[in-house]
Amino acid sequence: PSIVMRSGSALVLCAALTLFAYPVCGDTTDEAPHNGDDGFVGVASDGTTLLIQPPSNGRVLVDGVNCKDEVAALKAQNAVLRSELKESIQASSVELAEARASIAVLQRVVCDAEPRLVSSFVSHTDVVRAIVQYGNYLITASGETDDSVKVWELSAAWSGSETMLASFKPHGDDFTALIIHEDRFYTGSTDGKIQVWNALSLPFPVPALFTLNNHTGSVHSLAISAEQQLLFSGSFAGSILVWNVSGPERPRLIQTLTGHSGSVTCLEVAADLGRLYSGSTDDDIRAWDISNPTSITLLHTIDQHVDAITAMAVQPGFNRLFSGSIDGQIMAFDIGSSGSPSVIQLLSGTALSMFISPTNMLYVGTADNEINVYDASLPIPRIASLVRSIATTTPVHALLVTPAKVLFAGEDDGSVNGYTPAC
Repeated sequence: PSIVMRSGSALVLCAALTLFAYPVCGDTTDEAPHNGDDGFVGVASDGTTLLIQPPSNGRVLVDGVNCKDEVAALKAQNAVLRSELKESIQASSVELAEARASIAVLQRVVCDAEPRLVSSFVSHTDVVRAIVQYGNYLITASGETDDSVKVWELSAAWSGSETMLASFKPHGDDFTALIIHEDRFYTGSTDGKIQVWNALSLPFPVPALFTLNNHTGSVHSLAISAEQQLLFSGSFAGSILVWNVSGPERPRLIQTLTGHSGSVTCLEVAADLGRLYSGSTDDDIRAWDISNPTSITLLHTIDQHVDAITAMAVQPGFNRLFSGSIDGQIMAFDIGSSGSPSVIQLLSGTALSMFISPTNMLYVGTADNEINVYDASLPIPRIASLVRSIATTTPVHALLVTPAKVLFAGEDDGSVNGYTPAC
């Protein structure tokens, strides 16, 4: 049943639980309800209209009959119900925590399984710098003397029968970067150009839709802000160009960011925070506020590394930034606040590539011919505990974990190897 009370000009609607009926006191059949501003009007479970009028002596009357005991009993029942509800919520919270712990244990069991090599894509002749997935296609790109993009049938990765569907050279110089966004993918090169390709035309998307040649030097890194529909391109000259890629037309240059004194080697977007992080050979990481796409500003500079930045990864939901450098240090930063962050974790190794899986496992490809795996879902400092290390033949420059839990690693010798299970 429900009860409506009016006191002065305030009107309150309360829903009484069906576990007990609202107490009805006195005879309500012979007296019309009082609607004065100094009283309360109530409706009992049988539809009877009640007048609850507190007199000056503090007693509660319903049509002139003292209902103080009944109201006290109702309050007591409400208190019991609130207590039971609180206990139920607490029990549900415990059950939820136990379920999450069980899932974590199951994930750990999968992670503890020794990964096995299930695919080896051997066609590139030089360092593999990028690996991306688009539907059933795996796209790999290499630089140095190869400078080719190759398209593979991803479904074949489980059987060991690798099928290359297409191979093309998008640039006339050293390939440096590849990123995919919606139905387009973008490539960068030391020729200073960015090529825009139609992913819907895969496996053979040539010719390019557009060629962007606004950079005055080599393009070394690319990143996408899906929410802002922005493409960022970092150059050898230290500048970062910002492009509007919101429509089907040619991407439009809207801003140039400057400040780095060295080549911009890494770009990462922290979508939850509306920020762009740029790493450079000047040893610094810069944080940019991209919440206003037409007026991007520098927030702060992180200067904890003592040598060139070689890899970065942002962990969504945890507000963490991981960075690798030639100085042999892998650093973790808490980037949740607006100020310049301090190092919250130190790992060792010269990282050339990083990837954070949907299950918050941090994969680090190193110059020491290995892939190190850390559980980034753990609190600091437990993340420093190495889950496993996968030996490779040569340094690892590119990493990807697919939704099917296959880890792909692009190596210095041009090979792309797939391992499962990946976490």
